[in-house]
Amino acid sequence: MYFNGSPKNYLNFLNVVGFFILVMTTIGAYGMFQEHIYFLISFSTFGIMVLILQVLGICYASEEDEVEKIAYNHVEDMWNTQLIVDGYMDEMQWNFHCCGKNGPHDYIEILREIPGSCQTGKGKSSHYETGCRKAVNETYRSYFKYLLLSEHLSLIANTIGWIVGTVILVVLLCRQYRRNAVEET
Repeated sequence: MYFNGSPKNYLNFLNVVGFFILVMTTIGAYGMFQEHIYFLISFSTFGIMVLILQVLGICYASEEDEVEKIAYNHVEDMWNTQLIVDGYMDEMQWNFHCCGKNGPHDYIEILREIPGSCQTGKGKSSHYETGCRKAVNETYRSYFKYLLLSEHLSLIANTIGWIVGTVILVVLLCRQYRRNAVEET
């Protein structure tokens, strides 16, 4: 699919959060198994940082205007190339079940036949009425909503993990405090 037009900042953000989660999990697991307090404090600190990053990412990602702009620019670039290289939009039209930039009338306006990639398969005169700008925009929005939903679910899972990790940290700190108190007496 056409993910090379995806919001690169958002995808990079997801990669950074994923890396932090990996580092955080490794540090937390090591600290838990070794009963190492400083590693567990680091785990807790990373957890808070990841939660803050995710909340900021969700706030940033809530702007769908950028997704619409990306879809618009992608189709616009494809259409401008189609004007020079006939058939350049065929793959997009097949994949998105669309025709032209705004509809099949775009081909009529530039004095070209409506290409076969616009045909619905129900006969030669039957073609998609939806323009690629609208079809690509709807597809990008649906993918973006899926990414946003997965980010929300990840935030919930990380919150639960952070709470569990913090409880383990508190239990281990209490154990160590008791050990130190016993050793002093």
